[in-house]
Amino acid sequence: MWRWPTAFLAGVCACALGCGSAYGPAPDAHPDLDTQLQIAASECPLITSLRIVPLSTSIGNNIDLAAGAVDEGRGLSFTWFASNGAFDDATSKDATYTCTVAGDQDIVLVVTDGQCGDLAQVPVACVKPGQQAP
Repeated sequence: MWRWPTAFLAGVCACALGCGSAYGPAPDAHPDLDTQLQIAASECPLITSLRIVPLSTSIGNNIDLAAGAVDEGRGLSFTWFASNGAFDDATSKDATYTCTVAGDQDIVLVVTDGQCGDLAQVPVACVKPGQQAP
């Protein structure tokens, strides 16, 4: 008896295979398996460009953010996160980040299509006014 459970292949597609014929399932087939090949493909978004300039600045100053991503036929959602600081629009593919606390910060971009997503993380440095940014 052939039994292939649902499998996820590199996050791209899911497949299930059952045994049988046009006359119904094979006599020893598992009752939960369908008699047809079923394939559901889902391309996840892919971040194709990421621009974060400058990578270091003083508290109160801005860092410009821009991203690009691709997906097959579905709308994309962009969301920016940071360990500290503020965004002018955290749900836009182009945003501005303002340093509010001195120290190293992680800026994270998550792009989703409602089913799966991609993530990028870039460290930036925020320094006290009057100090030189690294």
